[in-house]
Amino acid sequence: MQITKIQIQALNRKRGELNISKKEMAKQVGVSELTMLNILNGAVSDRVRRPTVTKLFDWLSVNS
Repeated sequence: MQITKIQIQALNRKRGELNISKKEMAKQVGVSELTMLNILNGAVSDRVRRPTVTKLFDWLSVNS
């Protein structure tokens, strides 16, 4: 599954608003720190597994 640049920006923006580290964000989302770093840096935006995308968007909606 693909995550767009706009979605990555939304994740980074929300992380900034909450003033949490990437490590803490990964913990809250329920993914590994490496996975979170790759997603936020756009390194794997075109090959993210559906369950991971679901976790990311659930995290966004809960923290909005």
